[in-house]
Amino acid sequence: MGRRYTIKCSNCNYNKCLTLGIGMLYSTKNVFYKSDFNNSKPMLETLVRSKRIKENVLKLIDSGGIPSENYKHNVYCCTNCNEIYSRFYFCIISEGKVYEPEYHCSKCKRILNKVRIISEKDNLKIFDEHKEYSWKCPICGCNKLEIDNDSGILMWD
Repeated sequence: MGRRYTIKCSNCNYNKCLTLGIGMLYSTKNVFYKSDFNNSKPMLETLVRSKRIKENVLKLIDSGGIPSENYKHNVYCCTNCNEIYSRFYFCIISEGKVYEPEYHCSKCKRILNKVRIISEKDNLKIFDEHKEYSWKCPICGCNKLEIDNDSGILMWD
């Protein structure tokens, strides 16, 4: 089951609605192959915006690439302009190599980092793979994120 969080800067009106996890219909078959409810296209066609990423993934799968079971909507962050995004994460293993999507910031075009958000007391912290990321609000420069009370479990299918 997925979750939706609305995060906001504690100082200004910056906010983002983030979708995390997967829904009940997100089977490997539905996401990467022929969808049971669409009968033609994999869900990946609508989950990923980038035409380049979709084309690369479908080519890898057509040539025998295997999708990992670790796919979900995840949080990404731009380390240049501090913008936060929700993007679909997945991994394809093909010929001993691992392919993961490389998403770009819509504002500055830099590569986004996959991150996780952890709630500690009344403050949210962003971590990349190894350490806490020192996030600053892209609007006012404040470094405190809060979770909106409307956040929680989201059943989207």
